[in-house]
Amino acid sequence: TREEKAEYALLLSMALDKNFVDTTTFSIIQPAIDYYLEKGTPDEKLRTLYYQGRIFQNRGEQDEAMRVYIQARDVENKGYTDTLTFANLLVAQSTIFYTSYKTKEFIENNLQAAELYRSIKHSLYEMSSLAKSLDGYIIEENRLLADSVLSICRERIQVNPDYSRFIVPHLLSYTTVFGTEKDIKQLLSVYVSDNQLQEETKLDIAWAYYIIGDIKNALYYVESVNEEVIAKNYLKHLAIKS
Repeated sequence: TREEKAEYALLLSMALDKNFVDTTTFSIIQPAIDYYLEKGTPDEKLRTLYYQGRIFQNRGEQDEAMRVYIQARDVENKGYTDTLTFANLLVAQSTIFYTSYKTKEFIENNLQAAELYRSIKHSLYEMSSLAKSLDGYIIEENRLLADSVLSICRERIQVNPDYSRFIVPHLLSYTTVFGTEKDIKQLLSVYVSDNQLQEETKLDIAWAYYIIGDIKNALYYVESVNEEVIAKNYLKHLAIKS
């Protein structure tokens, strides 16, 4: 039956999501789209729209993904119970906000997602969303709220020191925006000695060098970033380089 095919399609999509949805074809989830968007429960509609949006994102169709996510957000007022999927939806939508420089919405989505993850004891996902919120407040240069989120993150790190890995990538940008020249130089010495430096961190290093007036090193790091990171952070890369 159509319902059985829809149920199977949704279960298959959920199974894919455990290892990250990386498909770009709708063939797997199409039966669920055809059936659940019309006759499904709030949870079935939510899950279907979430996976549909993720596939649009994989295809690079950000406008279509956002349209689907907005439609999915309407389910919030219709009695969903699948908290995990709704939190995942907020995070997925926030990535579009980030690339379109809607920082306020990016922060709001991740703060709400963090609360939802905490309510269902998904502390790893909560920490990831808190770190993204911190990044947003640094971009907005709002030290009061950045410090507030950072305080919460430190509490979580005390419980699980491994969670520090979510915060470390943002400490340099935090110090560059809010710290002194001495603070920046001290932290830079730590980052540049890292043999496993993340590509995106190179942009923060370049910006930090620019702030302290070391143009030679700033140019070196901004020009060493790979093409994938440049594509994801095009305006940031262009602003630093110019």
